Amino acid sequence: DLDVAYRRVEVPSATGVFSVVGARPLSWGGGLAATTKKSWALLKELYGVSTPEESTGVITDALLGAVGPAIVVAHQGPAGLGEEAASICGKDWVQPYSDFGDDDLRDSLASARSVGIPLCAFGHMHAPLRHGGRRRMVCEREGTVYVNAAEVPRHRQSTTGIE
Repeated sequence: DLDVAYRRVEVPSATGVFSVVGARPLSWGGGLAATTKKSWALLKELYGVSTPEESTGVITDALLGAVGPAIVVAHQGPAGLGEEAASICGKDWVQPYSDFGDDDLRDSLASARSVGIPLCAFGHMHAPLRHGGRRRMVCEREGTVYVNAAEVPRHRQSTTGIE
């Protein structure tokens, strides 16, 4: 089973064991306030998680149970990594620019930092910015490297077709 959403998987390696922990799947970004009732209903159906508090708790519990260092895999990165358009989780398509990261992931990482979380990888936020330029794709905070792997173009409908 390759779905690591809301769970932990121990992975043997040449130097010991590390854990892969999955954060909230199907995240749109923008924190818990941006998560719709329909999304929470789907998360409840698929994963048994139906509230922001449950989401934070499940991720935190998975991290605290980690064997060895924990590598976090998420759809969207955590809140708290910057409020500029070019920030790794920055909202760049409309002003005012802001932090578009997930609160539950931020809170879970903060609560479980003692287990050792060397990497948090995600891929929701496109590298090319809406109005030109590029997003920061890697940053480091408190011993964790954050990597945004969304190196994909944006597509949107215009009056002349898809751009």
